[in-house]
Amino acid sequence: MLWKKPLVIQTREGTFTIRGPAEALDYMASHWPEKPGYMVGLARRRCSEALDNPARLRVAKLAFRAAVVEIGMFPDRPRRPRAGAQV
Repeated sequence: MLWKKPLVIQTREGTFTIRGPAEALDYMASHWPEKPGYMVGLARRRCSEALDNPARLRVAKLAFRAAVVEIGMFPDRPRRPRAGAQV
């Protein structure tokens, strides 16, 4: 199961593209800092649920994104051109 759009995170180790709940669970198991937080537990539960229930994909992504923000690894946001800038 994959999300419609992947979540790209910037860390000190580099850039990671997370495409769905299975990759999010793997990332949390292998790259997550030892920093405790409420959202990481929630993200693990929601991502596990989404593996069995595609209707939970959006909720899993939101929970994972919140966990990323909670520990200070901000998701990469696409930059919008400034007004008047040529694209």
